[in-house]
Amino acid sequence: DMLKIDKSFTHALGSGAVGESLVEAIIVMAHKLGLKVIAEGIET
Repeated sequence: DMLKIDKSFTHALGSGAVGESLVEAIIVMAHKLGLKVIAEGIET
């Protein structure tokens, strides 16, 4: 199973926005539930 994070949450990452804490919390929660996480709008 996986959880997809919409790009509306990830577009402000790196700017120190409050949204970073929210995205981090979502990722931690998903991992604790054994889910893989996909974040839209993130290029590697």
